[in-house]
Amino acid sequence: MRELFHLPRPRTPEGVPASVEVLESPHVPWRTGVVRGLERAPSQLEVGWHPAPKAPPVWEALLTAPEPRAHPTPQEHWLWGLPEWRKPVGPQGFQDVRLEEVLAWVQGACGGKVQIKSRGEPKHHYALPRVPAWEAVRHALQAWGKEDVLHELDGGVLYIGPLVESPHYPVRHRVREPVAVARSGVGELVYLLLPPFPQLRLYHRLEVDHFAFRGALLVVEHRLHLSGEAARHEVYGRPL
Repeated sequence: MRELFHLPRPRTPEGVPASVEVLESPHVPWRTGVVRGLERAPSQLEVGWHPAPKAPPVWEALLTAPEPRAHPTPQEHWLWGLPEWRKPVGPQGFQDVRLEEVLAWVQGACGGKVQIKSRGEPKHHYALPRVPAWEAVRHALQAWGKEDVLHELDGGVLYIGPLVESPHYPVRHRVREPVAVARSGVGELVYLLLPPFPQLRLYHRLEVDHFAFRGALLVVEHRLHLSGEAARHEVYGRPL
């Protein structure tokens, strides 16, 4: 189980931004970044963290080769990961095809990197409409009756498969530092306000010891905020 470390400092090849936000949720499979204080959209976003007192920072790439999606102001850049998976693919018809064969076809059509763990018995006929590649994946999963997950792995790889087989699922972190806020959130979710935690990923598990909640949480959404004035990590978790 990993310990919680922080003191992060964001940087990009284009310079040090004034502030950074990185968001992950199950609503879309890619990470979203908001970078402020740079003239140009960054080609890569890294965050540093200190693994031990007086140790040099370790750099983690939170967004590699992101796609700029919006520029609300001249120095504000909205970035999305997994750009290949938003390319349209299809239409395409299949006969006597397994689910994993359809998913491999989608990957070949869009050119994105992927790790496929989903499996499905052959279908005699399956018709895929023309949609963005990530939506084609969801279309196929629904056709086979699967509730598998899609999410971005480090390195710009799309994971497609059961939650329990995701590389993120076995990773546990112990929240040792004081939790600023821990309260019941929307539905059965628990909301945590933590110090910044760059190693945290969607579907990691947190061991929390706080008067408002004690136990394990599955991270189902989180947002990392970093700036020269403040730093925090907002996390929504599902009790396990």
